[in-house]
Amino acid sequence: MAMLKLSLPRVTRLFVPVLALALVAVGVGWIGPVSSASAAAPSSGRFTPVNTTRIFSGTVGTKPVVVPITGHGGISSAATAVVVNVEISTPTSTGYLRVTAAGSDPRVATQEFTKGQTISNLATVKLSGGKIQAKLSAGSAKVFMDVSGYYSTSSSASTYSPVTNFRLFGKKVGTTPVRVPIAGVGAVPSSATAVAVNTEVSTPTAAGYVRVTPYGQNPTVAAQVFTKGRTISNLVISKLSGGAVQVKLSAGSATVFMDVAGYYSPRRPAPSSSRSTRRVPTRVPCRPARGRSAWPEPPAYPAPPPASSSTRRWRPPPRPATSESRREEQTRRSRLRSSPLARPSPTW
Repeated sequence: MAMLKLSLPRVTRLFVPVLALALVAVGVGWIGPVSSASAAAPSSGRFTPVNTTRIFSGTVGTKPVVVPITGHGGISSAATAVVVNVEISTPTSTGYLRVTAAGSDPRVATQEFTKGQTISNLATVKLSGGKIQAKLSAGSAKVFMDVSGYYSTSSSASTYSPVTNFRLFGKKVGTTPVRVPIAGVGAVPSSATAVAVNTEVSTPTAAGYVRVTPYGQNPTVAAQVFTKGRTISNLVISKLSGGAVQVKLSAGSATVFMDVAGYYSPRRPAPSSSRSTRRVPTRVPCRPARGRSAWPEPPAYPAPPPASSSTRRWRPPPRPATSESRREEQTRRSRLRSSPLARPSPTW
């Protein structure tokens, strides 16, 4: 038992150098697999554009009116939210419109209005049981709802990419549809399936509404309602047909400006990297044991004999052991061999 009793300073002197050399051997910093530069598409909240379609037209008051959405206007039963343009027409009093998931009535406002004012606003509304609801804070009004797309978990749907806003279009528009190319213009790629565009109607010559729809489609919908001489705008999300949309007025003419805010396009999740984890070697400084000024220098090897035909392979004589210390280091494919003081080295 007496041989097993080691003082703490001696254990420390034996353990610290061995631990330091072991850290040199291990000496690696782990760096995780490098991910792809492109961001992976989300597994939920992917957008599917549809041809703009009117799904509701009726009188709404201060009691919620439930509007079924899924199964109408091309909206899938798997939809979790809907993009809908909501118009309030000739309200009987000043107030606001609230459009929310069916059965939910939080204190929010989708669009405010004054008595007799007709106005529209674009909203993205969560579905509950495939339905939404609408109500006014006061009075009553005729309400119209036009859907332009929906969100779901479908992997074949599109994701939204914002862009630095840029003006896409600025021309005089009348009652004849004007084609507006979008895909492949500016920062919008040719693969875009839909676009988010702010549409402004400037100084119209008559009261009416502006209609922004996929090119070649002319449904009875309205992106924004205006009065004569009044400049007004609204955000529009529209499906692309042939890479374009079309714009027209219901009456008169006006200068219409379109500013792109973003686009939708199909994006697959980025594959995980197959590259292996890299190890970065790290040097760990070693210090001599406490009480020693430096490591003892090992004895020098004798010079090798001159080469001759009888000397095929010269090997140095074994290094004489010392009572002070013995170190042996050998690099073999990033391996370091070390042994306790005055003990033979193990053989790999």
